[in-house]
Amino acid sequence: DTTHSNPAFLPGYPFMNFYRSIYWSATTSADDPNEAWYVTFYDGYVNRYDKDGYMNVRCVRYGQ
Repeated sequence: DTTHSNPAFLPGYPFMNFYRSIYWSATTSADDPNEAWYVTFYDGYVNRYDKDGYMNVRCVRYGQ
């Protein structure tokens, strides 16, 4: 949520202790297959970066 910062999500969000880092998404850039999207939970900023860059990952499961 780019209207919030420090962190960029509302109180009660289950990952509150992870907000000060940058995390990869699972989405490859449509413009460049060598890049993927990342998100900064501190301020909600998203952008893309070379896949060989170092960023954190967070394992999540969708559904049951």
